[in-house]
Amino acid sequence: MTEAILYKSFSKNPEAGNPAAVIDNSQNILNNSQMQAIASEINLPATAFFSEGEDSDCSVKFFSPTAESKICTHALLATACFLRTRAEENFEELSFTAKEDRYVTTKNSEGMVFIDLPKPWIEKRESVDRESLAQALKVPLDFFQTKPILVASTGKNKLIVPIKSLESLLLIDPDFRELKKVCESVSAEGVFLYASETIASEADFHARHFNPLTMDREDPICGVASGALGHYLKHLGYWKKNEYIIEQGHSTNSPGKVYLELGDIIRIGGNVVQYAKKAIEY
Repeated sequence: MTEAILYKSFSKNPEAGNPAAVIDNSQNILNNSQMQAIASEINLPATAFFSEGEDSDCSVKFFSPTAESKICTHALLATACFLRTRAEENFEELSFTAKEDRYVTTKNSEGMVFIDLPKPWIEKRESVDRESLAQALKVPLDFFQTKPILVASTGKNKLIVPIKSLESLLLIDPDFRELKKVCESVSAEGVFLYASETIASEADFHARHFNPLTMDREDPICGVASGALGHYLKHLGYWKKNEYIIEQGHSTNSPGKVYLELGDIIRIGGNVVQYAKKAIEY
């Protein structure tokens, strides 16, 4: 038997944010099949299993209910929070390895945890078929802004889609089967829709994330997609400052905020709160 600690990332409110489970696998007693079975039983968007790292403080693996994931930033934030809570000293910095990438997390003076994201990438020209995307999202073509729809990455390829208005963005109810075809056609692991209108006055963008490759429902809040949006804005010259707030999760009744920093390294972060524990048999 083991214990999963449950967190909500990108919110101070345990009734909001994006949920993730964290499990200590430092004894390396769980294999991949057992980890996948546990993640399926917990049935949260992500479960993180951490163990001792060779070239970092920790090695971590992420599983959705159906598959292993290369990186999941909200679960990584939760893991960093777990380790800081358990440690006798308050680490200013923690390093993690996940697959072939290395991540560093830091905690700021307000208690928020931030992640340094991998080297960004963006495609040079628009490759998506807008009509196919509109059909998959079940929206008219005039929902889209004239800005390019591009695949960008800060750890995972995300299709960045600018939407004209907040009202239009909140109306979207995609066909997940068709949206999966769109993602596969451009090698994207999710679609990140954003509008410049917001609900909260302090936010800069409102966004929604769908990854039909792993879930047939909306992902409440996605940090790595927020990082991809940051690189999109910076690469195309749309950025006007170095710090942004991206609100998400309102459509799933799980509101939260991703704090985005655009410098030599793209960083995302937010608040994390523990909300439950769960005993797991394996």
